[in-house]
Amino acid sequence: MSTENKKQGTMVIDYERVNQVLKYVYANAIEGDAESVLKTIDTFCYEHQWCMNVGDVKGPIVRDVIAEHKPKVIVELGGYYGYSAIMFANFLKNDPDTIYYTIEINPILACVIEKTTRFAGLGDKVRVLTGNLSQNLEVLKNKYGISQVDMLFLDHIKDAYLSDFLLAEERCLFHKNTVIVADNVITPGAPDYLAHLMDHPRFSSKLIKTELEYSFGMEEDGILVSVPVQKPIAV
Repeated sequence: MSTENKKQGTMVIDYERVNQVLKYVYANAIEGDAESVLKTIDTFCYEHQWCMNVGDVKGPIVRDVIAEHKPKVIVELGGYYGYSAIMFANFLKNDPDTIYYTIEINPILACVIEKTTRFAGLGDKVRVLTGNLSQNLEVLKNKYGISQVDMLFLDHIKDAYLSDFLLAEERCLFHKNTVIVADNVITPGAPDYLAHLMDHPRFSSKLIKTELEYSFGMEEDGILVSVPVQKPIAV
């Protein structure tokens, strides 16, 4: 990804940083071992260069959501170099019916995700789609037979959270048990999305306050979990 601006949620792709992560992974991680790949990336991000992954603190929070809701079809917006795809596909690897779809707008990063997920031994669990959500709704439907998702994970450009949620809602991508998980709603922040979902008449949302990835607890962040009102979240 990038020279990430934590305050604005914007990014300029820093390919050298991605290159350094990949070199570090290939040099230090065990091929075919997803946990080894994740730990190696975490070490790089703590000790060398910060990266905007879901990370080792917030990742388990999302895994708990997956464990609770047991989604079969997960669509992620914003794959970067595949960290979250590796973490969550690995969590679901023993479920033969579950596929993790990651939609990445940058074609170079989409290729990187394919390589990192294969290196982690998860090539059969992850499908990588290039483009944005609008460009891939028909791909999901016509190529993969997916018209609705069980979980939508928002982790792309923060300014696009609300517009992509509205598009998904308009195109009936959600069913009565869909869970929507949005990362980085505090830092860098997605205030319009957060306000919209917290006040949405048809969704119940819970803001889980935590820390920004690889910040050593020095910077606040949050994950927003939203489900249809037929299945409210217990506080």
